Amino acid sequence: MEISKAINIAIGCVMGSDLEMDEKRQVIDKLRTVENTLEEISGALDGQNVTPLVERLAYILSDSGFYDKD
Repeated sequence: MEISKAINIAIGCVMGSDLEMDEKRQVIDKLRTVENTLEEISGALDGQNVTPLVERLAYILSDSGFYDKD
């Protein structure tokens, strides 16, 4: 799986959450920052697969409850 596809899945999870729109924008901005950083890391690693890391980040963001308001 490509980094951008994994990030887009994470963004879909954020968009389906109960967060307010401003909070969703903040999380998505962070995800895009993570995406850019991972692309740079991947390039530095000569294209080695960083997909497991991205998938784990997506899981943590969607399942951790960190962004829950309650």
